Amino acid sequence: MGIDKPDVRNVIHWGAPRDMESYYQEIGRAGRDGQRSVCRVYFTMADFNTHRYFLNQLTGNREHRAEMIHQMELYLGYKEKCRRVELLKHFEPGSSGDSLGLVRRRDCCDCCTSHLLRGGREGASTDINTREDEEVDMTVEARNIVEAVGVLGEGRSMGVVVAMLRGEKNKSIWERHMREKVYGVGKGKTKVFWVALTRELVSRGVLCEIKQSSNTAGTYVNTWTGLGVTPKGHKFSRGLEKMMVKATGDLRQKVKKVAVITPRFGAESTPADQARSGLYSMLVRERLAISQSSNLPPYMICTEQTLLQMAQTRPTTKENMAKVVGFNTAKISSYGDKFMAAIVKFCVEENIETDQFPNAEVVEDEVSKLGVTATVQYSYRMYKEGKTVEQIAQERGLAATTVMTHLGTCLEKGGSINLEGLGVTHEIVAAVARAAWEPPISSDVSRLGPVKEELAKSGREDIDWGKLRLSIGRLKAEHKVTEEGILMWNKDDFLAYGQMESQPAEERYIPKKFTGDQFGPSKILSTQGQTFQQEQNKEGEIEKKMGKEKLFKENEMMREKETKRARDKALQDELDDYEAIQDEIRFETDQKENNMKESLTSKGGDFKFKLSKFKADDSISGTSSTAKVAEVKPQAVTVPFPAVKRKELPDWMKSAETKTEMAKKKMKTNSLFK
Repeated sequence: MGIDKPDVRNVIHWGAPRDMESYYQEIGRAGRDGQRSVCRVYFTMADFNTHRYFLNQLTGNREHRAEMIHQMELYLGYKEKCRRVELLKHFEPGSSGDSLGLVRRRDCCDCCTSHLLRGGREGASTDINTREDEEVDMTVEARNIVEAVGVLGEGRSMGVVVAMLRGEKNKSIWERHMREKVYGVGKGKTKVFWVALTRELVSRGVLCEIKQSSNTAGTYVNTWTGLGVTPKGHKFSRGLEKMMVKATGDLRQKVKKVAVITPRFGAESTPADQARSGLYSMLVRERLAISQSSNLPPYMICTEQTLLQMAQTRPTTKENMAKVVGFNTAKISSYGDKFMAAIVKFCVEENIETDQFPNAEVVEDEVSKLGVTATVQYSYRMYKEGKTVEQIAQERGLAATTVMTHLGTCLEKGGSINLEGLGVTHEIVAAVARAAWEPPISSDVSRLGPVKEELAKSGREDIDWGKLRLSIGRLKAEHKVTEEGILMWNKDDFLAYGQMESQPAEERYIPKKFTGDQFGPSKILSTQGQTFQQEQNKEGEIEKKMGKEKLFKENEMMREKETKRARDKALQDELDDYEAIQDEIRFETDQKENNMKESLTSKGGDFKFKLSKFKADDSISGTSSTAKVAEVKPQAVTVPFPAVKRKELPDWMKSAETKTEMAKKKMKTNSLFK
């Protein structure tokens, strides 16, 4: 806006324009001087979600603006119509390319340029119908959408409705919704197809958009657009009116091309390969004749891969010829009749069938009934198109064993898989069946790892994971499995795979414990003893029935005993520490008492010695010198207390600091234990 220059050469939109009026006004800034200018739009479908989000913030005139966004979405989705004509027809309803004076020419728009590159004629009328002008009957799909909206209730978003149709899990789809017949009815269609058709129904007034909002924690208001059924939609679902829709953009059914063909020769070739090689040689000669008459090199007529695909599928109509890679509309109109005549001549002489193309509708119906994930469906479709496991793995960027696992899942669900063509012979299936039947597997195929280990032990390491998955898939498809993954087969079913019944190993003699039962019941055994035995048997049966509960209770009792034992040990450690402290106190007290008694005893001995000496001196002095009196020598008798031998105290008891530190450690340990 505000640009008033005559020489603007490029106008670039980074994102989808909001509506046709804005787009027309913005590109009108380019080329005002009459010189060539270019307008480009870089967009994704998410840009229209942004426009609709801001549209929900408005209050008035929402229906008209929503329709303008939808028209802009259709305009950018064109692949064959002239964009210049469609843009001018929006502002001049009822006009045409002839009335506007526009024809197909180079640099008109990207659609016209693509038309000329596909072999179209320059100067042709833009009003000639293209594939985007063809109307397709989508009554069934439209009624499924209306029914899904009715089942879910008004106000559900478009994503929830599409998930309901495709059978996907969603938190807004409850269990009662899954029981409806419309749940999963559209598995065969892509997500973008259902979104595009739902937008078309909104544009036609069959459905309406309802503004929804929610208040999160009182601060943030979340708004979205829900879907509802209009009175016109209710009338459409109950009536016989058809819904004819132009197959434009995502609504167009893509034409599937034939897979890449790899020729096989020598021992690997089959009768079909030999017939294909003969037709291929004839087509090579026909291409050479066409190139010589047209004065063009052979590779410009068609490539060798295109000839191989024609030899494989043998098309005899222009519609089937368009399914071959490398044949566009221009080449079909120029060389198609000559190639088809050569194919018909060869097939009549060799008595072989023509038009060997996989039926897309049959394949889609088969895939939708399998009930597998989208990635498994994709691998199965490519396999049904004739591609090998290696080609599927290369195109999808997967490992070959992963692709074979996908095919094994489809085989288990009832899909049609040629095991011989994938290298899974009857011998391999028999080896896997033996490993699954014998112990320790014992028909438990819930996990493939143990089966693979048993195969390796038996010397069948050549059976990789892909072949193992396909073999197990065949066993599950033929015999079914329980919820725990146990094959529901018997011995006869196992032997039907060509197995030899294994002979039981010779058992060595093991002496049995003598119980006296060999001599029959004892006559001495009383009736009370028999009753006691019966009671013991009943108790044994009860114990067997309650084995699990008893085992659980015993485990609980063991845990309680261990807990109690740990608690008692901690308490005993505390008592030992307390007794050690008391022993130390008693030892110190006893040592003081012994010292005191020894001191008292020594003092008493000195007193008695002095007293006896004094008495002796007195007696000697009082008697005559002639008297002989025996000299009395006093003896101090001391009876010391025996020393108590105590064990040496530990280091932490020798000082007050270490005692305090040890007490803190004990308190910390007790608190952690509790």
